[in-house]
Amino acid sequence: MSNKELALDPKYTFQLAGWYLTKHDKGDITKIISGTPDLALKEFNIIGVKVNGTNKKTGLPNGYEERMKYFRDTLETLNVEGREVIIQQIDAKLSK
Repeated sequence: MSNKELALDPKYTFQLAGWYLTKHDKGDITKIISGTPDLALKEFNIIGVKVNGTNKKTGLPNGYEERMKYFRDTLETLNVEGREVIIQQIDAKLSK
């Protein structure tokens, strides 16, 4: 199995993302999983802009809605304290 195949394996994607963000100083993933719900969403967007750039029309990270859906799915899977509040905030943002 190649490194690319490993990177695409769902068992490793979250770990790989954390490694990348740390190695390239793109943001602090620990703020997302251990901070307050507001801090989690703020840091998620900061990381999104650093990694994906800014949508000039909205000022949000490129691919914002799709990434928020993935973030929501990840929170559903992980046992992150306060995840219910974050998920409610994501749902409210996505329903606008």
